This record gives sequence, C-alpha cells and structure tokens, in this order.
Amino acid sequence: MKDEIQGSILEGLNPRQKQAVEHGHAPLLVVAGAGSGKTRVIIHRIAHLIRSGVRPGGILALTFTNKAAGEMRERAAALIGEPARMVTLSTFHSFCYRVLRRYADRVGLRQGFSVYDASDQKALVKHCIKKLNLRDTDEAPADKILHLISYAKNFRKDPGALVDSNNPLSRHVGAIAQAYERALIENNAVDFDNLILKVLDMFEQHADVLETYRQRYTHLLVDEYQDTNRVQFLLLQLLAGPHGHVTAVGDQDQSIYRWRGADISNIIDFGSAYPGAAVVPLEQNYRSTQRILNAANSLIRKNRGTHRANLWSELGDGDAPFLHNALDERGEAEFVADEIMHLTGAEGGFKHSEIAILFRTRAQSRVFEETLSLRNIPYQVVGLTGFYQRKEIKDVIAYLKVLANPSDFVSLARAGNTPRRGIGPKSMEKLETLLAAAGADTQTLLDLPEAKELPGKLRDFLKMLGGLRDKLPPATPLPEFIKAALTETGYMKFLDTLDAVESEARRENVNELVSVAVEVERLGETVDLETFLGRISLQSDIDSLREDADTVKLMTLHSAKGLEFPVVFITGAEEGLLPHYSSKDDNEELEEERRLCYVGATRSKQRLYFVCCSSRLLFGSTRGNLPSRFLEDIGAARMQTLEASHRYEDEPGFLDDGEESDGMKNEQCAAAMFAPDNDAKYKCGDFVEHRIWGRGCVVSFKDGEICVAFDHGQGIKRMAVEFAPIRKV
Repeated sequence: MKDEIQGSILEGLNPRQKQAVEHGHAPLLVVAGAGSGKTRVIIHRIAHLIRSGVRPGGILALTFTNKAAGEMRERAAALIGEPARMVTLSTFHSFCYRVLRRYADRVGLRQGFSVYDASDQKALVKHCIKKLNLRDTDEAPADKILHLISYAKNFRKDPGALVDSNNPLSRHVGAIAQAYERALIENNAVDFDNLILKVLDMFEQHADVLETYRQRYTHLLVDEYQDTNRVQFLLLQLLAGPHGHVTAVGDQDQSIYRWRGADISNIIDFGSAYPGAAVVPLEQNYRSTQRILNAANSLIRKNRGTHRANLWSELGDGDAPFLHNALDERGEAEFVADEIMHLTGAEGGFKHSEIAILFRTRAQSRVFEETLSLRNIPYQVVGLTGFYQRKEIKDVIAYLKVLANPSDFVSLARAGNTPRRGIGPKSMEKLETLLAAAGADTQTLLDLPEAKELPGKLRDFLKMLGGLRDKLPPATPLPEFIKAALTETGYMKFLDTLDAVESEARRENVNELVSVAVEVERLGETVDLETFLGRISLQSDIDSLREDADTVKLMTLHSAKGLEFPVVFITGAEEGLLPHYSSKDDNEELEEERRLCYVGATRSKQRLYFVCCSSRLLFGSTRGNLPSRFLEDIGAARMQTLEASHRYEDEPGFLDDGEESDGMKNEQCAAAMFAPDNDAKYKCGDFVEHRIWGRGCVVSFKDGEICVAFDHGQGIKRMAVEFAPIRKV
C-alpha cells in the first residue's frame, strides 16, 4: 500500500503545512487563512495517514460543495493513486443520504424517499398553510416560515421560540412547522436539513448503527469547519467517539453563513470539544500580493476572535487597493467599465475571465449589466437559475420522483398539471383524502375499491404512471426509461405547443437530462432510478460559473467564497450596503459583515478596487450614503484614491483637465450633460440621447412623461422627464 503512494508527501510544503500534515492521531485544528493551501494540506494529510498505517477506507473527508469534494477527489488520486478510491470524500449531505438509503426504516422512511429542494419545500409549506385554513400573507409568508424552520432544525430548537411573541407570525409558525414535518413523512420525503438531522437522530437512538460507522471511519477530516452548524457539530462528535481522531480545517474570519445556521463558536471552542487538540495556523498566502493582504489584515483585526491567521505573502508588494467614490450608481458602473476596458486592453493584459465584480445584494447587478452590455463587455451573472432548477427540468424530475416514490404528493401535484389534463385542485384534494383514509399511495390505491371515487382523468393519469413503473430500471436502461416517460406522459408533445424558440430551448435542456443518464451508464454502473434521483438532488448547481468562458463575472460576495481572480471590484462599499443596514444594531451581525468584506478582499490576486457612491438609487428610492466604515478600518494609508478620469484624458470623448470648466471632473461633466431638463418641450419625432440607452426617437410626450423608441434593440422606454437623463440631439 505504501508503495502505491506516488512521490514525496512532504514535497513542496511550507513548515506550517508540514506540521499539520505530520500531526499524529490526536485532534487537530488547522487555522487556514485565505489562500493558504488548505486543500493541499487535507490531501497530503490523508496520504500521510495512509502511509502511517491507517486503512484508506477508514478515512472520511467532508466538505460543503460538490465542487470542493470533486477537487479533493482528483487531487487525492493524483497524489496517492489507487488508495484514493477507497477514501470517502464527500459533502455532508451526500454522506448522510447514503446512510439514510441504508437505514431508512430506522427513522420512519421507506426506500425510494424523495429529497425536496427549496421549490418543493415552498410548495409543501403553502399546502400546509392552506390545510390549516391560514393564508400565505405578509403575516405568514412561506419563505419566512421555511427560513425559521430550517434555522430551528440547525440548532434543534422550536421554530416558534425564534419569533418574538408580539410578532403575528408567532401565532402560526409552530403549527405550520408541525404540519410541515408530518407532511414530509406522509410524502416519504426529506428536506436538506433532515438529511443530516435524521442521521444524527439515528446515531443517538440506534447504538448499533453508530458503532457500525465508528468502526468503519476511524479518522475524520472536515473542510470549511467554520461553516458547520450545531447539528453537523454534534454529528461529527458522535462519529469521532471517545478517540476524537478529527482534523478540522477552517478560518473563523471567513465564517459568513450565520444567516443559514453556521455557528462560529464551533471553531472558536474546538479545544473545549476536543481536549488536547493541537492548533496549527497557516498564514503564508499563495494568492495575493502583500499590500492587498495588509489591507485585509487591518480590516479583520477590528473583529474579536482567537486563532487568527496574520496573512503574509512572498508574491511581492504589488499595488495598494484602489478606492473610487462615484457620484451615483451609474457613475460607479461607468468607472468599473472604464477600468475593465483598460485592464483588458493592450496595456492591461488581463482577460475578461480574470475579473470579478462583487456586490452585497443581487439588486446591485442591474446597472452593471446595462453598462457592460452597452460597452460590449462580455459578462456572466453567477448564481442564475441552475440547470436542475429550470422549469422543464423540474417538471421532468417531478415525474421521475413520483415514479420512484408513489407517496410523493408534492411531485404528483406538479406532474399532474404539466401539461394540463383537466385535473383540478378539487380532484387533487379528493385524491389526498382517499390516500389518507386508505393508508395507501398512488400506486396501491388503484387496486382498492376507493379508486372508483376518483375522477376519470385523474384515474387515467395514475394508470399511466403505473404502466411506466412496470418499465422502471433495471428492466429498462435508464436513458431509455426517461425517454419513454417523456413520451408517454405527453411532456414532449406539450413542448411542441410552445413558442418555437422557447420550445427548442426547453427541448435541448430536457435532452441534456437524458445525456446525464447516458453519462452515468458510461461509468459502467447499473443505476436504478432512486440512485439517479439522489445524485441529481444533491447537485449544487446554484453556482453556474463557467470557468472556461472569457467573461467578466458578476456575483454577490457570498457567491465569491472559495473563488479567486486577478482583479476584484468590491462595489457598494457604503454604510447601509456593506455593512448591510440589517446589521446596524447587532454587533455579531456587524462582525459577520466585516468578515464578508474580508472574504471579498482576499479573493483578489493582483488588483483590488473598492467603489462607493455619494448617492444611490436602490429599491425605488435615492439616498445619500456615507463610505463604509470598513474603508476606515483598512486605513487611507493602505489605499490609493482613483479618480474617474485618471487615465482617460487623451482618449476620444473625454475632456482633459485643461478643458474642464469650473474644475469639474469628467464624470461630473457626463452627469451634467445628461442632467434632466424639466423645461424641455418634446414632440413626436424628436431625436434624443439617453445616458445609458443611447440614441432614440420620441414617440409620445404627455403630462411630464416621455416615451422613446431606442436604437439597437433597446425597445420603447417610458420615463418621467423630471428625472430622465436625456438631452435633445
């Protein structure tokens, strides 16, 4: 076994990394600063454990994303060869899913159980609200109820206890949460929180199951430990047992998911949970230049905490972070676009794919999208609807889920109405009542006398599903079965009724799902429908980043976690945005906002920009903003101020300093040129120019409102002349 491990395990590691890799079998906390090579340490530690006599199958390495798990799997195979196939490298959810598949009956589940994603959960909560004779209103919105239920599960608390008694929501959340959990059981389903929570319950209540996994996994490694919640913490403690062979790798300064249950105390109190644990800080950064790290270190030192990594680099000093204060959000976007055009020009030498624009809220992206589009700068908004969340894919998966799990009423309701078959809400209510009374599912109900009470169209639909179940894999190869389901359910015929362009796009996506099944079969595995659905249910495709596309990446600061770019723009660096206004009265929330800014800054390898606005139109109102306190935390001495005109004086269309009247900067001139002219009189046929949409023709002007048909496919826009940035041409 030792001979199979390729190369020297310690080759290329710095002294701190070697210390972490060679640590014995006692608990270990690796404080892995941003860009410090934590994945390298995890993989090399796995190799060291194997060389030290630990069997590969006894190692369990857990992380939070499929992308991270895949990267670890590839790098482990490259370093240690064949033994890597025996190591379990997985996400928390995938690991727990496999445990539940094996022991479903121990926690009240049956084989074929469904895994509900956010849209399935929302549908189920809405159904529960309706059955309780409540309304999905501002008092009890489904989204808020779901957030409370999830947060409560992560801390093993009553959702009702999380709501102030004076809040109208408190009257409903407890009852809805109980109905929701009952409905999950009735549907033979789990949500993502229950995947982990039910395994924890099983380990606590069934000592034989826990002992099975303790004997199998003697050494645990956990990546991104700062992101674990209470339930994950308890699960790891149970798995580790009295020996506590746990290696936790994380950084409290990159803990940015408190809002979804991450508990920073897990990493701060690691020594209390695992007495005698060693702590090894990784402080050498292999990503960023030193001046960027100086700014990041200065920023995060304002937070409380222990086990902090003071980052340093051997990549040279580099440029100090740049700071630009724009007049408004349009000026902000114009400045960023100007910089990108320079950076990707002959003198800059960067590719578009090496640049990221980060923002605190999704709403901030709109102005950047408009501006980049007008400048013909290619871009991609990261975090758009992923493949498995597209409507047509969700429709097909609903069919497949109800075929694998006849108790899945949520999926049945979706499948029964797409395409429309004349199966209305009353028919579905009748079916639900009969299922509950008979203790049956949609497969066994047809064999009972009660089935005669169903409307004919619903009965025919259930019979069609029954016919498809007779063809379930392995009786029919998985790709062929999916094709048969698409045809026999009428879904492909339904797509033909759509607009030609929409029909083609959706057909392509549905056929791509078949391709996924083909790829699975090419791996040489015999995969049943339940296993296939489990795989795609656990795909985290919310991150739709196309790394091979030469496009500027637009994303929230949260989405940027784990990524790196040569050039990073942190936009909206203002009080109320970063830090977000919701954190103003909570010191813990404020510290998380500072960590979020720190994460954004440490994504940058060579050039880091902070951009703020004096005023901003957002969420329908314009307000003046103060620069973010985080800029003060960094300190003016660690940044260099950049004016909008700093490198464009000699370029066409810009005035140089000598031509600017009254000392106005170029950005101010542009704003003045397009200042709203309340006294202007427009008539049909006048040509105007808009600051963003360009040249257009007036098609109507009445009561202070103007409609303009703009060139280049921009369409007709209606604006209030009082505020519109237009001028006659």
